[in-house]
Amino acid sequence: MEREQYRNTLVRLIQAIEKTLPDQISLDDLAAEAYLSNYHLHRVFRALSGVPLAEYIRRRRLTDSLEALSDSEKTVLAIALDYGFSHEQSYIRAFRSLWGITPGEYREQKPLLPATLPISPESLISVGHDNALITPGCVARADFHLCGVRHFIRDEENMRDNSAASTARSFMQNDLLRIPVPVYTDRYVGYIEHCEDPEDNWYMTCAELRKTPGLRDLDTVKSAGFEYRHIHKQLYREFLCVSRIHPTKLLWEDVVSLYHTIFYEWMPANVKNIEPGWHIEYVDLARAREDYSEFRVLVPVSTV
Repeated sequence: MEREQYRNTLVRLIQAIEKTLPDQISLDDLAAEAYLSNYHLHRVFRALSGVPLAEYIRRRRLTDSLEALSDSEKTVLAIALDYGFSHEQSYIRAFRSLWGITPGEYREQKPLLPATLPISPESLISVGHDNALITPGCVARADFHLCGVRHFIRDEENMRDNSAASTARSFMQNDLLRIPVPVYTDRYVGYIEHCEDPEDNWYMTCAELRKTPGLRDLDTVKSAGFEYRHIHKQLYREFLCVSRIHPTKLLWEDVVSLYHTIFYEWMPANVKNIEPGWHIEYVDLARAREDYSEFRVLVPVSTV
């Protein structure tokens, strides 16, 4: 039987967690039901919620318990048990840790507290059968420095030979360790310069330097056959694509679907002040597994 679309798998998992919040949730069972590894389950929910899965579940339980504290006369112990806590004291400790007050103090004062809402299925966009795009946030990055090899790639060639992925693999296997200055070896960066013809791109396979290079470093980089880019501090829309395959196995059609969604659908509909000319791909290889990867696309913008 063909596997369901990855986005649908993630939506089903989100719904399963919400349905079983008051119970003792077996993360092993959740992962097995979706044919995902435990590592995959934990990583993807951290990507979706910004916190570890166990912390997300804890915050959701605490948020849901607020209504019972406000609108019922149940004891704190009864509410703790209703919302998946095994003891009254564990509920009180978790409540105080998250919000700085006890459940009893909340009942008396009824202050406004930041809630952790369920992850919305609308935050996930399907891009190919094995990938899902998380609705982007806005991030600011300070200056950083790239060193790599520049290639001219046409879409037609890329479609036929998957040449962008091939050059990236070649860089990681053959060029990365030859860079004569300290770089982060567990991060892959692609710096893409857009040409006047939308079917042409300059694609620079890169590593990020660990420190600001001096003049001697730049001379060493150039003499070793590499190019250098100084990326100044910038505001970006950050798109995170999560996938159930290793980043080196992403297919051309997956990347096309991803970029079409970003540049022809989401950006024109949501961002007025796009900084044209370039964007960045970013893969944290330390997080990649055979069944999981995170692929980030940073698109420069002038304002939110």
